[in-house]
Amino acid sequence: MRNATRDLELLETRDYVRAANCGKKGARPVDDGSAKFHARPAAGLVRAVMATTLLAVIVGSAVAWSWDPAIAKGIAVGGVAGAVGFALMTRAARTLTAVPKAEISYRVYRWTFARAMLYAIALLFAYQVDPNGRNALLGAAGGLLIARAAVLGTGIVWWRWRGPVGTGPNS
Repeated sequence: MRNATRDLELLETRDYVRAANCGKKGARPVDDGSAKFHARPAAGLVRAVMATTLLAVIVGSAVAWSWDPAIAKGIAVGGVAGAVGFALMTRAARTLTAVPKAEISYRVYRWTFARAMLYAIALLFAYQVDPNGRNALLGAAGGLLIARAAVLGTGIVWWRWRGPVGTGPNS
């Protein structure tokens, strides 16, 4: 019984080392039949979401400029903060594969807190652009929502374009 526990611990350690090596530059994850899941967001999807977000923010800011320049500035600030928040989220997803299970919840909360602070700083900056009218603050909130909508829309289009996962011969 004691040897079986030791062997299991060695197997888990080897899987963690293998997962850590997959995160290194030039290393590729190998499907060796182990139970360890190697998650890596698709680089093409990340680029598509970033491009869609920034394009929607530019168009939204240009359209809003005709009504009120403060709203346009707020949309730009909120949209850029939303795009950076998405980049932080994908970075967190890449690093979660190389950590032990006990640390995952801590890492998730740490990156969530970092994103929340980024959003708060963006909203504070937008408030300082137009403290009397608060139009920039509403524009920044709209910019954050534009970023979320771009993530959702691009994800759905990407999923429909690539087809359902798990229908291949090796799934």
